[in-house]
Amino acid sequence: MHTFARLSFLVLLAATALAVAASAAENEDPKIARAKDVFERYVALMEAFAPAVGQLYADDAKVHTVQVSPGGEEQKAETSGRQWKAVVRQLLPSAKRVNDRSTFSDVKARVDGENVRIEAKRHWLRTDFRSDFWMVIGPDATGEWKILEEHSVTRP
Repeated sequence: MHTFARLSFLVLLAATALAVAASAAENEDPKIARAKDVFERYVALMEAFAPAVGQLYADDAKVHTVQVSPGGEEQKAETSGRQWKAVVRQLLPSAKRVNDRSTFSDVKARVDGENVRIEAKRHWLRTDFRSDFWMVIGPDATGEWKILEEHSVTRP
């Protein structure tokens, strides 16, 4: 009987957890849901080394990158979305040849006005470099949800 009571309690606990998770998903802000969809497509396309990832960026997006050397020197660059699309098309074939993949962890999303800011930790598997990463996703001039801004600071 004791085992049955414990099993019943665990089943009830699991059902409650699922109900709470389902309720939270139903109550998620629609902006966050749309931004997460764009981010998930971004991750999937990057994983596939698909040049179509560039189409997720608005032409007027701002892409900021900072590379920090082992000695602490910073190399900064800012690129428009239009320029970044060309860079992505050019670099993805060589990234695919060397299997230059990355993973994301600690992904968080929050509404920021009309847009959504997604923050994450990025880990480059081939080099073992780590990046503080965030992007702003929201409607572009046509109303389509795109990446409007991206920032990354990469360290060895």
